[in-house]
Amino acid sequence: MAGLQAHPWACGSRLRFACATLCGCTASLGAPFMHEFTSSVAVALQQTGLLNHIELGDLHAFALHFERVSLAPGMHLFQQGDDGDGWYLILSGMVAIVRDEGGEDHILDNHEAPESFGEMALIDGAPRMASAEAVRPTVVARMPRPTFDTLLSSGDPLAIHLLRAMSGVMCQRHRQLIWLLSDLVSFDEPDVTDLAVPPTVDALLRSTITWH
Repeated sequence: MAGLQAHPWACGSRLRFACATLCGCTASLGAPFMHEFTSSVAVALQQTGLLNHIELGDLHAFALHFERVSLAPGMHLFQQGDDGDGWYLILSGMVAIVRDEGGEDHILDNHEAPESFGEMALIDGAPRMASAEAVRPTVVARMPRPTFDTLLSSGDPLAIHLLRAMSGVMCQRHRQLIWLLSDLVSFDEPDVTDLAVPPTVDALLRSTITWH
């Protein structure tokens, strides 16, 4: 699928899932709407925990690089196997992260405002490991990977701070996963071949692994 255009206030062909009328491109809605959108993004960025120590005024300037995307329930933001082309910040609604395993869908996680997801795409751009689907009417802010790369290349301090914060979160998840796997390997039941993974461990693994 073609990606969204790599600049703010535009809706690209990926959102054939969400038509232009539904999406409500900010480019056509004027300065007041754009200001409201960037203000919402700035507040959400401060609430994610990744940029919570940054002044709101600085975040407002950074928010100008985000795109607004609106989705109706059941519409996909991206699908499993798509190129990792951006990071998403939920402004309202809910997004389910769904993985297809042998033709059967499994809901791995649900995200609500002001949560974010898809951060791995900003780092390596690898194909999505799961799909993202709107559960109810949803508005998200999208940071396109090409835009983020340009900000990094120009030495933008907030982009650098965000990259370090995301890397720190992923390192923490990786360490937690290693600890969990170590506990499973050392589990003292060598003769039981059909032992199911305890639900609590399954939940921990799901919360630790980044699927998108």
